[in-house]
Amino acid sequence: MGLFAAARASCLRSDGIGVVRPGLETRVHALLNPGPAADWTDHLARAGSVLEAERPFVVNLPSRLSAATARYAQVCLRKLRSYLDDRLPTDDRAAPDAVIDRVGPHGVLGREDLTVPTTRTTWAPRRP
Repeated sequence: MGLFAAARASCLRSDGIGVVRPGLETRVHALLNPGPAADWTDHLARAGSVLEAERPFVVNLPSRLSAATARYAQVCLRKLRSYLDDRLPTDDRAAPDAVIDRVGPHGVLGREDLTVPTTRTTWAPRRP
């Protein structure tokens, strides 16, 4: 008997940063995840596993984050930015660069209103 855990994550909160029209998060998710969110339950069953548990973990870190958490947000947003390339509309392209900038006024490292909301769903199947 073995245990395998798969996780799906979602997070990006950059609306209201002053360099983009509202709704950037929705537009980015539509570009990167055009279909419904993945549900591993059927995939795991087809692989012969029995689902023991499925659990979402909701994380909502409020503003006044530590420097380490701000760096984590910057790394996550930089990785997200690497998937966007030229897929964003012209009027949205400056926003990701502004929030990952190390010294700019909109960069996550210097913002006092930065929050980190995310949900990670974990599936725990076992092989019978």
